[in-house]
Amino acid sequence: MKKIGVRVIAFFLSIAMLFPALASAGTSTPGLPLRIEINGEKVTEFSKEPFFDENDVVFVPLSFLSDSLHMRVEQSGNEIIIIYDRKKLEFKSGETLYRVNGKAGQFKTASVVKEETLFIPLQGICEAFGITYKWDGLVNTSYLIWNGEPDPDVILPIPAPVSSDVSLQQDQLNGNLADFGHVASTDKYHFYVKQSIKQDVLYRYDLKTKQTKQIASGESIYNLVPYGEWLYFLGDNPGSGSHDAFSLYKIKMDGTKKSIVGKKNDLARVFVIDKGWIYFGNWQDQQRLYKMKLDGSGLKKLGDVEVGRLQIRGDWLIAADWNDVYIYTTAGQKIAEFYLRGRNMTVIGDNLRMSGFSGEITTIPLKAGSLLQDTLKIKSADVLTQVNEIDIEVINYKNNIAYMYFRGTSHIYKMALDDEPKPVPFVTIPKSGSVQEIQIAGNYMYYTVIYTKDGHRIIKRELYRVSLVGQVKPEKLYTVNQ
Repeated sequence: MKKIGVRVIAFFLSIAMLFPALASAGTSTPGLPLRIEINGEKVTEFSKEPFFDENDVVFVPLSFLSDSLHMRVEQSGNEIIIIYDRKKLEFKSGETLYRVNGKAGQFKTASVVKEETLFIPLQGICEAFGITYKWDGLVNTSYLIWNGEPDPDVILPIPAPVSSDVSLQQDQLNGNLADFGHVASTDKYHFYVKQSIKQDVLYRYDLKTKQTKQIASGESIYNLVPYGEWLYFLGDNPGSGSHDAFSLYKIKMDGTKKSIVGKKNDLARVFVIDKGWIYFGNWQDQQRLYKMKLDGSGLKKLGDVEVGRLQIRGDWLIAADWNDVYIYTTAGQKIAEFYLRGRNMTVIGDNLRMSGFSGEITTIPLKAGSLLQDTLKIKSADVLTQVNEIDIEVINYKNNIAYMYFRGTSHIYKMALDDEPKPVPFVTIPKSGSVQEIQIAGNYMYYTVIYTKDGHRIIKRELYRVSLVGQVKPEKLYTVNQ
């Protein structure tokens, strides 16, 4: 598996080999194009072409930092904030003064605006973040190398051991919750939701008898979590005054004794359950991270993170807002915070996987050690011939296999997560449809196909079930016209 941009220890062993004869400033070679390499790999895509001036100062568009170096970039007028590796760089466009975590510094050259695009001095940014920068005027190339020393405060402690059975259950739960959690399973049942604009219906499918039974209905039902004899889920909260406010419900697996867990004002958008505790984002406190017991007692705030996504791995909670990922213990101790770009966050086994844009699956091992990132870059002629840009719209995992849907394609693909990933078609999507959700239940996949009008309004929804073992034709479970 290939290491990404700015954190590759392999290059730390022999940096000198990459720079055999570097020229000094002011010695660029006329006629040769500008080239930028990150750890030996040429950068080929820019939102706007970089350039260098008569002093060999290389300028790159501001978007280069997020696109190629995976930094978090914020711009408000002429004020720029760049966050990476627990460092916060602040400066104003057109000025040379900057601050890193409050400490003053100065660029040799200020940023410039060209064709309505802000270009920033690449060497100055690299030096502010401790990234090794070299310029070779003989070949007009800027080389970037990370110094290989992780920040000590983002080194993970040794996690509590997780049994294989618990790990497999958590993997499946996490993968489904990353895709809205409309499917869940036990060793006896599959639970799935028939979604419609007017009413959701919850079904139980018996694996032994092959019989399906309706066990609940409501305006909205999602985030299915089986625990003990109960099935927990989020549902509509009549009279809450907010379309986005949901209450936490539980119901016996035979469909009886449906009730609200806790108080009605303890509303949630996401939640997980472990060892008798419910962990969730509390709507009444700006979706901050909370926990409470299964009976709704013992309500306690764990952290100030605004929870948009929530996963669990043993006694670690992995929460994400819209920009950053946070790791807490279930007791409320904050372990780490870092920026990770992507659409879908899923914790599988000992790995956190983030995917979505540009055909990348980024992995961070959740083991003792530093938070080094690996990125799997998906390249396949079968996919590239169908889409201009590989964009992972939906993904889920079973063991070491990823099942994914690329925007604009006609298949769900499966792919082994190895060093040479090659997606292969798994199931064909009906014409004019696209995949909205992929859920895993035991050895089965449930996937939702939607049909839209005017490019965004859903007019029809279908749910399919297919075995992950053998060549079995998908079974359509329902069609809803909306």
